[in-house]
Amino acid sequence: DLLSQWRGYCPPEGGYCLGFDKDTLGRPNIIGANENDLDRWNIGFKECFYEDDEKQLIVKKILELWQDFLASQNHNSMKDFIMYIAYHREEFYKSKEYIKFIQLSRIICETKPLFKDKAFLEEKETRLIVQINNPDVDPTPLYRTKSNILIPYLNMKFPKDSLKEVIIGPCNDIGLAREGVE
Repeated sequence: DLLSQWRGYCPPEGGYCLGFDKDTLGRPNIIGANENDLDRWNIGFKECFYEDDEKQLIVKKILELWQDFLASQNHNSMKDFIMYIAYHREEFYKSKEYIKFIQLSRIICETKPLFKDKAFLEEKETRLIVQINNPDVDPTPLYRTKSNILIPYLNMKFPKDSLKEVIIGPCNDIGLAREGVE
């Protein structure tokens, strides 16, 4: 409930902030997804990283993991590795190394959306990260626009008791806004 956040994320006529209790959220239901497929999804809440030192340390660790992986495959660079896959694709997909490759790729996919500029530190943002662990599952995202940018999202349903608070933002008629919420 910071004025800077209302200015940055709320329309001028007013808005609401929904506060959820992560402990009671459980596993959100992605509308339109097959319930049987959700077991193959990696869904979790992750806190964002803002400090450059922390982000650099994370990137360094990820690069070390990749270097160890490439060395274990007798490749001197990522380019060599990609060339190897290009010529030995079927063999590689059936190997134990492929599983390790997928695990390392997921680390990047999980971590990248958590890096934010330190100018946004006051947000203390937690993000819901959804990774699909099955290439046969293809949820169709919905789209919204903001500042002329197309943003994909998944429509999710949360348990009603996970809603902890509703904060009414700055507006012309707070009484009417409160009445609308109630």
